[in-house]
Amino acid sequence: MRKISPVLLLLYIAGAVLGLWLTAEGLSVRFTGEYLTSGGLWQNAAKAAGLNADQLYWHLVWLGLTWFGVLASVWVKSSLRYKAVVAASILSLFFLGWGTLLAVVILVCAVSPSGRRLLREQETERTIIR
Repeated sequence: MRKISPVLLLLYIAGAVLGLWLTAEGLSVRFTGEYLTSGGLWQNAAKAAGLNADQLYWHLVWLGLTWFGVLASVWVKSSLRYKAVVAASILSLFFLGWGTLLAVVILVCAVSPSGRRLLREQETERTIIR
């Protein structure tokens, strides 16, 4: 069994919680027309643009499901995993409140020296082999 570092464990947990919540939030908006939470910047952006909640739900579902792809890329040690984690967490920063907090935790895990080393170790291995 693979041994997981504390940094990656925290990244997996925070990413899974964020992905599940964003997906649930988007599906709730789609099927009930109501946000589970205040909706953060997503809801404010929809209102400012004159859109109703149903027109913005798919962004939440897409970002939530993207997190599972990002976590899978970390698990299989994809060469793009560092960039995927950083990009998804930056997009998740706009989900104000607890979503921002989880995204910041993930960003800190990714850019910390041990996180950066763990997420980029395969990139250096491939560069050396070539």
